[in-house]
Amino acid sequence: MNANKHTHHRQFSISTPSMKENWDIQKAKLMKKYPTLTERDLRYDEGKKGAMWERIQIKLSLSKEKMQKLVASIQ
Repeated sequence: MNANKHTHHRQFSISTPSMKENWDIQKAKLMKKYPTLTERDLRYDEGKKGAMWERIQIKLSLSKEKMQKLVASIQ
């Protein structure tokens, strides 16, 4: 009998609790620095991070360069 036949591999989701906690901390920092941002503005949907950053850039009227600096500063 092949021992590998019954081996199961677990798939781990990218959204682990530690990543969510980290985003919650970063989100709080952004909301403190930019009070006009709301929970809805900072809602992270899996696979749609780019759309979220675009919403934030538009809402804050930031240039692309300033937005890139903002993103880099919180990661």
